[in-house]
Amino acid sequence: MRSTSGFASSRSPSKYRDRPPGSESKLNTLRDGMRVLSTIWNILRHYRPLQFFGGMSALFVLLGLLAGIPVIEDWVTERYVHHVPLAILATGLELIAMLLLAIGLVLDSITHQDNRRFELAILQSQQER
Repeated sequence: MRSTSGFASSRSPSKYRDRPPGSESKLNTLRDGMRVLSTIWNILRHYRPLQFFGGMSALFVLLGLLAGIPVIEDWVTERYVHHVPLAILATGLELIAMLLLAIGLVLDSITHQDNRRFELAILQSQQER
């Protein structure tokens, strides 16, 4: 059987059976759940960097806007900012959002380039056969 990427694959039958009496599961719901979430997190970060860092950027944009609402209200009503620490926080959150988006764009272009090189190497190895 051939997959869409050109790699050979096969299926093998599996036999399922009940757990032997007296044995206990080695699974830990909390620890293993955190491992699964960590794996999903890392896969997304490495293979879909624009989605990962873009999502993080969107979160920081929203947080920055929430922190900036009182500052904007001060400026609109009184032409003076009373909430200076919130203004600094909002500015910092928005800067982090822009930085995350830039990192996502750079890493996404690197990932696309690596994928093209990988596909080219596959095509070259198939032509050599």
